[in-house]
Order: sequence, then structure tokens, then C-alpha cells
Amino acid sequence: LKLQFLYLIAISLFFYPPTLTMTSVYVGNLSWAVTSDVLKAAVEKAGPVVKAEVVVYQGRSAGYGIAEFGSEADASAAIEKLNGSDLSGRRIHARADKEGGATSVYIGNLPWTTTSDELKEAAGAKSAEVKMLDGRSAGYGLVEYASADAAAKAIKELNNTDLEGRPMFVREDREEGDRQRAPKGAKGGRGGGRGGGRGGRGQ
Repeated sequence: LKLQFLYLIAISLFFYPPTLTMTSVYVGNLSWAVTSDVLKAAVEKAGPVVKAEVVVYQGRSAGYGIAEFGSEADASAAIEKLNGSDLSGRRIHARADKEGGATSVYIGNLPWTTTSDELKEAAGAKSAEVKMLDGRSAGYGLVEYASADAAAKAIKELNNTDLEGRPMFVREDREEGDRQRAPKGAKGGRGGGRGGGRGGRGQ
């Protein structure tokens, strides 16, 4: 009887697999000045939100937040309304939060000679890749951390620190379409333009 019971459970799971609901929404590219209250007020315009919090590290915003909705439908509708919208002068990015926060970090304004291995060592990351363009460094790279907390810590500790004579621009990774705007005061050809574009500090 026990084997028959287990067999029935296995069959039911095969034909009717459990559905994972996604009610958390990641909101990135936030201005450093955006607080949890400001984020919640903005998110409430997109749908009924349970809570919304800006992720904070050492007393400062990490540049992104998490909003929790009551249903997957509400979360999906909010993503559609929020993604690409303006909040405090910045074009925010919204997507389903699958890992409780971002673990991928963008580092821009890199020296042309910096390799992926050197970037990994400098960032203290699990992995790192310097992006290439026409066989040369594009002036920026993506690094991956083991957790969202480690990524947030890296953003705070590494941003504007020196790497081979250049101040690095460090922030959470964003979609390719958000990589175009260069920060004010960025230096160094492609590294300061395209590379610094995603790495600029929040307003």
C-alpha cells in the first residue's frame, strides 16, 4: 500500500507539477536619495503592494529595492507599469525577483589592460568577465557574487576606489538597454562612455 501511495504521488506530480508563484519584484537603478517610503509610494501607483523596501548597506541605499505584492498577477502588472518609468529623475528597471536581490554587479571605467582574472581578484568576486569590443576591452565588466548581500557590500566598498590609476564606477547590473547613459565626469574614451554609462553613481 505504501508503494502504491508513493506511486500515486509521483504520477500526480508528473501530470500536475506545483506552480511557483512570483510575487516579489526587483526594482533597480534607483537614485541614492530614494527611500523605502518613496519607493512604496511609487510602486503603489502600479498596483496594491504589501511592502516595498530599498536595500540598505552601511546606512546607504544599495541602488535597488524589493517590492512584495499579494498575487503573481499584481506583481506582473506592476512590472509592466514600472519597468522603464521615471523615479526621481532616473529610468528604473523592474523585473521578477528570483533570488531576493541582485548578485551581479557592473564595474565600469576600467583600465584597458585589466583582464577578467585581475577584475575578479580586485572585486573579490566569485567570477568576473571584462567585456570585449572588436578584440579590445570595452572598459567595463560584470562580476558575480555568491549572495545579494555580498553584491551590495561590494557596491558600497568598491565604488570610486582606484584600480590602476582609474576610479571604478560600481553598481548593480542592469539590462543591456540601460547601459547607454554616461555619468558626469566619466573619463577615458570608451571606458568612460560606454563603460561608465552603467557605472555612474545615482543622483
